[in-house]
Parts: sequence; C-alpha cells; structure tokens
Amino acid sequence: MRKIWKMLIFVAAVGSLVGCVGVKPQKTQERQKTNQILWPALPDRPRFRFSGTLRSAADIVQEDKEQALRRQFTGQTEVSYRPVLNKPTGIAVRFGLVYVAEPAAKAIIVFDMQRRKLFRFGVREPNALQRPQSIAVDREGLVYVLDSQLRKVMVFDRIGLFIRSINVKDGFTNPVAVAVNPNGKTIYVVDRGDIENNDHKVVAFSADGRELFRLGARGNIEGKFNIPLAAAVAEDGTLYVADSGNFRVQAFDETGKFKFQFGRIGIDSGSFSRPKGVAVDPAGNIYVSDAGFNNVQIFNSEGQLLMPIGGLSLDPGPGRYGLIASIAVDESGRLFVNDHYFNKIEVFFPISDDEWMRMGGQVE
Repeated sequence: MRKIWKMLIFVAAVGSLVGCVGVKPQKTQERQKTNQILWPALPDRPRFRFSGTLRSAADIVQEDKEQALRRQFTGQTEVSYRPVLNKPTGIAVRFGLVYVAEPAAKAIIVFDMQRRKLFRFGVREPNALQRPQSIAVDREGLVYVLDSQLRKVMVFDRIGLFIRSINVKDGFTNPVAVAVNPNGKTIYVVDRGDIENNDHKVVAFSADGRELFRLGARGNIEGKFNIPLAAAVAEDGTLYVADSGNFRVQAFDETGKFKFQFGRIGIDSGSFSRPKGVAVDPAGNIYVSDAGFNNVQIFNSEGQLLMPIGGLSLDPGPGRYGLIASIAVDESGRLFVNDHYFNKIEVFFPISDDEWMRMGGQVE
C-alpha cells in the first residue's frame, strides 16, 4: 500500500508541473483574495486584515501530504468539515489557543492555532460542565469558565485540567459573564438580574474565591447597571462593563471605583443599539460588539471612537454578521468575532506599519 501511495504522489507531482492538477493555484488565489479584505477600506490606512473563519476541524487541522493526496484522488478526508459550533456563548484567546464556550456540547472547544489541533475539555466527571456560558483567560493561561447551570466559575489550566472552582450560587439572580484581571488576582462575575428586581451587578472575587466587593444595582446613574451582559479587564486593571440596557460601557478601577463611561443610544457611529460583548487589546483600546448594528466598534482608552468593523448581512462573508455575539482580543492584538446566525468565529489580524509599507502605503 505504501508503494502505491508513493507512486500516486509522484504522478500528482508530475501532473501539477504540466498543469493537470489545478486545485492548489486556485486555493492560493482564493486565499490571496480573502487576505486583501481590509478595515478600513482603501484608500484609508487599513488597521485590520481578515485572516480566516473558524467553524470546524478543517479550518485548523493541517493535512499531511498523504491525506491531501487521498482526498484529491478519492474525495475522502480524515479531517472533519462538520461544524463544531452551535451558537457558542463566549470566546477567549491566549497563546494561540482559542477557547469557545459551547453550551450545546456542554464543553469548551479549543482551536489550537499553533499546533493545528482541535480538542475539547470540561466533559469529565466529577468536574464536567453543564452549561458553559462565558469564558476568560489570564496572563498565565489559566481558563475561567462560568457555568450558569452549576452556578460556578470553574478554573482549568490551558489544556483543560481542572484546578478549582468558585461558587456563585448565593446572592446571584442570573450570572451571565466572567472576566479576570490579567494577573489572575481578581475574578469578576456579571449578574444581569431580571426585569423584576434591582440585582443588576458585578461581583469581584479573589483567586481563592473570597468575595471582595460588589458593584452596582439597577439604575442609570454612574456605577449603576441595567442588564449588564459582559465585562473585560485591561492590562492596567481597569474593568470595562457592557451596560447593555443603558447603551453604554462603564469603566472602574481595581478597587471598584467608577472612572468614566462612554456610549449612548442612537444609530450614528459611536452610539449603541444592543451592546453584547466587550474586549480590550494590549494597547488599551476597547472593542464593543453590538447585536443591533451587527458590528464591532473600536474605541481608545478614553472612550473615543476609532473605527468600526463589519455590519449586518445575510451573506456569510468576511465582516458580515447576522447576529453578532461575544468577542475577544489576544495578546498580539488579533480580534476574534463570534456570530450566532452563521455559527462562525472570524479572525482579524492587526496591520503593522511594516505590513502597510509592504502594501505600498506610507506611514504618517
């Protein structure tokens, strides 16, 4: 059998030289075309480049030569194209590991972008997940999963080995999101409350699960919330909360003291309709996903609008969303956008000055 495969490899190689095998050049052209999708569009200086979409093992797992040849000649592949996403509720990224909270699978699905592997964790008793709702990761790679059914924050190492848990059963109405200080010393749990009570808050815990302080109650003044849905923590410890019902993002320091807010209801750039997710990049810029506009708006650390990415569409192309949800930014500034309607996670790379110059642009 090995001799047969070697012969087929030789035949395919010769065929490609004479133009008989036209698949690879076509894929290369498609990839080049995809990677030229930029935000903002030319002639403006682009800041992000669409890199790819995560849906299945085929988007991350790399075939070896024998597997690729078998697919070419038989149409069969060992790499699954079956989607593994079914309306994931949270994403977090660190060290090239894309962690996806997938309630339907009762698991965390991991796209390992460096090793080109796909795996999952959180399925083994006695620490199996029931409804992973939100996920965060700290600077050391520890993974924090809020399970809304177990009413716990489950802490795992980067490959999914259980470490400890934090109980969020008492004093919570509807916990929906978790965030962590990059240093791992403070974990925040967002409680969206409900329409009949005032229990709209954020609770801070120490790494060992001790409650440190609580933020907010229902209201629209500084430090109050109306259906908070997500949170993120910057490198300097600033906590950002997506205060969805008040159409704003609020910022707090490490002690819970209010710092500032930005956003308002509206249809113009910089305003919000249905803010769903929030993330912070290494430079301190703030990213907010909006399920009403179906885009991501990027603000500087003072809350001033820098640019939007994406928009509403029934075409599942790059930057086109039907129901945008959670977002994440990794330590290198890559943006990951989760869309429920198309069950996809899109990846955007920041464009450096060097790359912009290679594209023929000029650095200001």
